Amino acid sequence: MSKASSINRAAFVWALIATPLAVFLVSAGLAFSTAALGAAIISVFLLVPAAGAVFSLPTYLTFGTVAFLRTLERPTPSPTRFARNGFLAHLTSLPIASLCIWLFDSHDAFERILWFSGLGAVFAPVQSALFGKLYSYFSTSIPQTPA
Repeated sequence: MSKASSINRAAFVWALIATPLAVFLVSAGLAFSTAALGAAIISVFLLVPAAGAVFSLPTYLTFGTVAFLRTLERPTPSPTRFARNGFLAHLTSLPIASLCIWLFDSHDAFERILWFSGLGAVFAPVQSALFGKLYSYFSTSIPQTPA
């Protein structure tokens, strides 16, 4: 059996979809809960991961997918390995994302590139480790279908 066929494709797709959705729902839910309790400053900070989950989707689905597949090809993938490879995928995506930001929004490009690189450096490893945990859970819950 090849390494590529040992990856549970259904679990991979479910984890790929569920990770940014979980980050968004949890952080947005906490933000709105704290806003309802009167802690508006805290709720603004809790919206940052929700926004990051939305704005990082293009690089998450392209560079992150490749990093996750590479991680799953190795023996005993761990959340730490997923986090490291997710961070490296973020660093790999920076030149292309920076070029796109510069081409489509040149007047605020430098500021947006700094936001993208800074927030991505924090949230890419966190989302990648969560992906690893969700893939592990889904791969035990969803039976693997033959190719």
